[in-house]
Amino acid sequence: MIVMFNLLFAVMAIMAATAKPQQIHREEGEDDDEIFQNKENSQGGTMITVIVWILYDVILYCKWTQVKIAIAIVDATADFFVANKRVLLVSIANFVATCLWALFFAGCVAAIASGTDVEWAG
Repeated sequence: MIVMFNLLFAVMAIMAATAKPQQIHREEGEDDDEIFQNKENSQGGTMITVIVWILYDVILYCKWTQVKIAIAIVDATADFFVANKRVLLVSIANFVATCLWALFFAGCVAAIASGTDVEWAG
């Protein structure tokens, strides 16, 4: 997990460093304030990504003992769940109840959305 985040920051920094500026064509009569133009190079995004990457690594280095303790706690919890099957059933029941609640919520949203008229502005 830790290596994954470091790789993610590295990929983000490379992508930000190699990004090309967007070419946006504006129509006649449009002011520059009306449209977004990205003509700056991507050094700002690269610097922000690298700063966050370094900050993440510094925090990880400073809190390494707590990270090792957290990993040990998660490992002990996994061993406990394997040893006690009844507790695992409670977790599965909680997951099923959460999925049912999410489906109910999605159905309510769909019912509310279907009762309104939507007009597209485009």
